[in-house]
Amino acid sequence: TFELGTKFWLERNVVGRLLAVSIGASNINLTNPTDFYTTYRHVCDAAGFHDDFCRLYGRPPKPYKLFRFNEHAGAWSQWKADICDRFTYQVPSRGNSKPETNSGVNIKRIVEDSKAKFWKSIYRDPTWPGNFNIKKYENNSGYAALHLPSFYGKRLVNHTGIILDVANDPVGAPRLGDIVRQTVHPLGLDTVQIRLVSDLSFAYHSIGHAQFFNPGPGNEKAKFPSTTDLNVLSKTAGQMGIAIMPEISISTNAGGWYKSQFNVECAEFLCKHGRFIPQDLSNQDYIPVAFSLIRELLQFTSSPYIHLGYDERQKSKPCFLEADNPQKTPNFDGFERTLGDVLDLLGVTSDRVVRWQNYEKTHYQGRLGDITQCPPDIDCGLPSTPTHSDEDGIVPPKLPWFGTVDVRRGGPWRIYSTTRGMAAKSPIGIMAQIGELSPYDFQRNFMDLRLIAFSMGTLDIPEMSRFEFVEEFAKTCYAHFTYMARDSKNPTKASVSEALCKSFAASTGDAPSLIERSEENRWKEAANSTCMQRTRPAMKLAFRDEKSIRTALSMNTLT
Repeated sequence: TFELGTKFWLERNVVGRLLAVSIGASNINLTNPTDFYTTYRHVCDAAGFHDDFCRLYGRPPKPYKLFRFNEHAGAWSQWKADICDRFTYQVPSRGNSKPETNSGVNIKRIVEDSKAKFWKSIYRDPTWPGNFNIKKYENNSGYAALHLPSFYGKRLVNHTGIILDVANDPVGAPRLGDIVRQTVHPLGLDTVQIRLVSDLSFAYHSIGHAQFFNPGPGNEKAKFPSTTDLNVLSKTAGQMGIAIMPEISISTNAGGWYKSQFNVECAEFLCKHGRFIPQDLSNQDYIPVAFSLIRELLQFTSSPYIHLGYDERQKSKPCFLEADNPQKTPNFDGFERTLGDVLDLLGVTSDRVVRWQNYEKTHYQGRLGDITQCPPDIDCGLPSTPTHSDEDGIVPPKLPWFGTVDVRRGGPWRIYSTTRGMAAKSPIGIMAQIGELSPYDFQRNFMDLRLIAFSMGTLDIPEMSRFEFVEEFAKTCYAHFTYMARDSKNPTKASVSEALCKSFAASTGDAPSLIERSEENRWKEAANSTCMQRTRPAMKLAFRDEKSIRTALSMNTLT
């Protein structure tokens, strides 16, 4: 085939070549090159072509290499530009901005340090899980005089606690300590899940990776804990029988890693969603960095589990496609398998790793993390009594899972009944999602009262009807805060009256913070803010409408 256009037909002797094609398609029988050349000259002369033209026998007059580099390259570029202009047009878009980092940041140095930490770990015994120093708390204070059995009594599940989402609602270490002492401990909960790295931020001051700290849009003046703070919190909580389970995102929903420069660059996807940003899993430097960060987290992980975030493979796929990543379908399983192999050196095995359930509700075979945590109000475990078996009649084992209850939704009865119903499905634990963490938000959302209903829902006591629960909640609420008021360090607890407990017991509304700003609106705001922080204005090409594309007829090139 030849270039579209006749500009270079002479240099490439296109007519001479077409003449050879016509001879080959005729009924002339030629058996050797001599016969072909003789016939070609005869046909060429008969057609009226010049003798110099016929003596070429279809060969180009100019060597191809000379033609290609001197003339063809520019012509081909021009042809492509013309085609591009004909079929496409430019529209406003967004491009990626490089993170603003301190002058001392050197990603290559960070990677080398991380690799060094990895090699040092090979020659050590696994450090986790080990002795978590969690003291089993025994209640000897008379608190068991509550109308219900003590909050330190037997539970329906092994682990109960709350999610402190520092990555999305930042607070400093003192506030985290207050929540553990004044809320988690008095209610007899035993686990605190601290989200430190999400799509929005890298929300703690890491000793080994200080350059990665990213407060997220709008949180530049907020306070964040450090690795040292979290170590102190873990020890303090352990004395009260409370374990710390940190959560970071390592593969998807990891936009908070922005300053590490391991995020896949997909500006339009980011501006549209504000989340589901994946890491460049094909980057060989990322594995040792992720290993090094998890190794640091284990210093204050007093829970038998560590949470490695999301596995949203389908949700993040458009980001890879937009970035024109060489791996259109990233090797998630390969990354997870390799990370699992190196984490095994630290004693981190898949049966100790928790991951969020994804939107496609698929536990991928190669995922690191045997334990799934379900989003609020959804359970992802088999019923307590198995209902099916495989072809051999063997009942499949239950996959371990954590449940999550959004205690901002509904009143005490809904919180209690949702928690109780989830506990009946046999999760290994249930966590309460509480949202904003400031004292002001705790007070206006009546968070301590909501968490009483949550804690009651996990106690191993006879299940109550709605009428029974409202009565018991009011009595338990008042008894709880009466006891708390004895502690001079908690003067705000004394303001909860018996009348308030009775009134709130029958309430059904959502928490004020959730009414004022829904989760959907919150993510829209986050998407806009993140877009402005991490991208810049750019232009991109879009296809024209087919009716507006110029044709040969419209360009008057045909008669």
